[in-house]
Parts: sequence; C-alpha cells; structure tokens
Amino acid sequence: MADLSINSANIDNVKTQVHLLRRHFIQGKTITQLDASVMFGISHLPRRILDLKERGMKLDWKWKTVKKKNNVMARVKDWKMIEDSTSFIPQKFRSKKDEKIICLELRQLELESEVRNLKQQLSII
Repeated sequence: MADLSINSANIDNVKTQVHLLRRHFIQGKTITQLDASVMFGISHLPRRILDLKERGMKLDWKWKTVKKKNNVMARVKDWKMIEDSTSFIPQKFRSKKDEKIICLELRQLELESEVRNLKQQLSII
C-alpha cells in the first residue's frame, strides 16, 4: 500500500511545482497536462491549477486539438493566465519572499516588453 502521508518533502515539491507553473503563466505561456508532466513533473495539473486559483490567480482554458502517437486526434485543455491578473497572491498568503519574487518577475516582464518595443523601433528606422 502506498504511503499517502503528508511530509515536508511532499509539501516542498508542491510549492516548487506551483512556483514553476506560476512563473510559466507569468511569462505568457500556455500549458496542457502533458506539457506540465514533461516540463515540471506535475502528474495532476488540475490540482496545481486549483492551488493557483486559491491564491487568486485568474486562469482560463480552451480546447486544443493534438495528434496522439497513433495518429488519432484528441482534445486537451490548454491553460493560460488571464492578462489582468499580475498581482494574484492575496496579502494573507504572501510572504516577504513571495512579494520580492513577484516584484522581480514583473520587472523582468516590463524590461522584456521595453526590449521588444526598442527592437521594433530600430527595425523601423
């Protein structure tokens, strides 16, 4: 029988998965169950999605058609963050570390946007 007890290693793994998934969404990327499993070792994406929603992140999904190994087409949920939800961790869940990480990630996104704009301006000139 499998050991289903909660231990600190399991809790740390969940926190890491949630953090990786959060960062993935903040970067504007989408994710399916297969992507989550391959990239982050997340075996049950709906639970991690719920973890993020409980912390205030606004997520949505759309159906995506993919081709399976046997050339059969299948529909899967493709999750994404809704654009207006950049400060999604309610104050009661925030730690100083969370706030610093959010600030740094948002600043990184701002800088990446500025770089894109500058590249576009340079290509016009």
